[in-house]
Amino acid sequence: MGVIWCLHGFLGRGADWDFLRDAGFEIRAPSLFAGDRLEDIKPSSDDILLGYSMGARLALHLMRGQKIARAVLVSAGIAPHEPGREELDETWARRFESEAWDSVIEGWNSQSVFGGRKNPLTRIEADFDRHALATALREWTPAVL
Repeated sequence: MGVIWCLHGFLGRGADWDFLRDAGFEIRAPSLFAGDRLEDIKPSSDDILLGYSMGARLALHLMRGQKIARAVLVSAGIAPHEPGREELDETWARRFESEAWDSVIEGWNSQSVFGGRKNPLTRIEADFDRHALATALREWTPAVL
């Protein structure tokens, strides 16, 4: 088995996959919102591509034209185009660009898709490039990718 390339979802970090490394797997887990680039993910044919949510859509994108023998895609959100999705993602992108961090994170975590999480994800602003988050919402949304 080759390397497991782990692609996180929106507001994820490469460190979210450390439990796999701790279990003895060889992983590559870029942090796409903290300086690592999608273009630098180059799995070989022996590697495994693992993606969660937005990371699963990105994995599908990376697999086009490449010989990837194994992939695990979790909650890729691949569905017929939802009317208004691009506008919704643009609204979120603008919020991530301009709104106070705690406010936008509270709004993000309160979305119905997360089922009223009692223990929402805590994310520290210093771990993210806000411009990269906004760009991902615009370019990697299910309405586009």
